[in-house]
Amino acid sequence: MSGSAGAVTEHSVRPRHQQEPGQHTVGWYMPVVAIMPLGDTLIVLRHGGTKAVAFGIHFATAVAMLISAALMFAV
Repeated sequence: MSGSAGAVTEHSVRPRHQQEPGQHTVGWYMPVVAIMPLGDTLIVLRHGGTKAVAFGIHFATAVAMLISAALMFAV
């Protein structure tokens, strides 16, 4: 039996409170990117678009992105 078969490396055991570095970066990236659909919402409303399109598509996208960012930080 190989001596390394049951070995625990430093990468395999990580405290629960530590996040993956990429997850934290994406968590900050998402709220910044959510500004775009909020801007689209305002553009649609200012140029005579329907409220259903403005809020149902663009605003809902921004909210979904913000929820996603919140979940990235919560995990």
